[in-house]
Amino acid sequence: MGFWKHDAGMQKEIRTGNHYSRLSLAQQEAYRAVAGGLAAFQKKIQVNGVSSKEEMERVVCAVIWEQPQLFYFNSSVIDVMQSGSHSVFLPEYIYDKKKAAQVSQQIEESASFLLSQMIADGMDHYQECMAIHDYMTENISYNFSALSVAYAYDAFNLEGVLVKRQAVCEGIAKGVSYLLGRLGIPNTIVCGKSDINGRQMGHAWNMVELGGSHYHLDVTWDLQEINHFTNHSHMYFNLDDESMLTDHEWELEDYPSCSSRKENYYVKEKRYFRTIRGFELYAREFLAGGQGFMDVRFEDTLGFPEDPGGYLAGLIQKNARYLGREVQVSFVFNPYNYVFQADVSY
Repeated sequence: MGFWKHDAGMQKEIRTGNHYSRLSLAQQEAYRAVAGGLAAFQKKIQVNGVSSKEEMERVVCAVIWEQPQLFYFNSSVIDVMQSGSHSVFLPEYIYDKKKAAQVSQQIEESASFLLSQMIADGMDHYQECMAIHDYMTENISYNFSALSVAYAYDAFNLEGVLVKRQAVCEGIAKGVSYLLGRLGIPNTIVCGKSDINGRQMGHAWNMVELGGSHYHLDVTWDLQEINHFTNHSHMYFNLDDESMLTDHEWELEDYPSCSSRKENYYVKEKRYFRTIRGFELYAREFLAGGQGFMDVRFEDTLGFPEDPGGYLAGLIQKNARYLGREVQVSFVFNPYNYVFQADVSY
């Protein structure tokens, strides 16, 4: 991904990533020309060696996903003129240079403050990813109204997510990418689709690299107002491809393979169970400690009765009685990722 350090001259440090690497050499040259032209607020950005409008649109899209600091143009409109062996991109700027500089400073100050509050000395990259994820899911609202109006540009960029605290999936993914980049954590934004009530909808999320392996990180789908879980969700924190494919879709060949579960939240926190016995032992320890919120995941090959959530809630109550306690359990069970969340009252 790309990120930059603010200065009065609006100079941007262009850093490239997965989207750039998927381009041809000529397209990579065009990418740098587009990013540089946008940084300089050029009204016409001419690029040589790009022979079609579709090719130029691919280049501009790569810049959009990897350079979130270039938030001040309308990324939903890619106006390209083709003339022989060169193309001209005509960006539509949302802000002039002065206004963009002001908002850029707000973004930088907000990001710096948030990182100073979230990140502690000695954290590893997993913990830093967790801190960003948890901040976002607890403090960012999904901007549903932005999906039905044509002018809510900020919901799709860094201003919405880091300054106004309201955004859609594109803005959230860019904000996560930007903060991860500030911490030196390799990542990319995945452009794909998600399954919502049986409908395929355009969607964006993040992919992070930890310990040499890649993982899917979908902060949007862990927002409580999206997943309707009883408490904070980590269901989409560092998933492998197999788990992500249950309700997400993307061009697999365009992104690194995610095959490891080592840095998955449930595996890392020892809340991933392959046997019912293992879950019951965990439940007894949970109940003995008087804990109130349970968030666990099961191996998807584990056989469950018809009502898995009710079955697991019953096991919690059974083990509570074994410890001489009576509890009430409200729960949610996700049948796609086998995640079970429960509020336990004593």
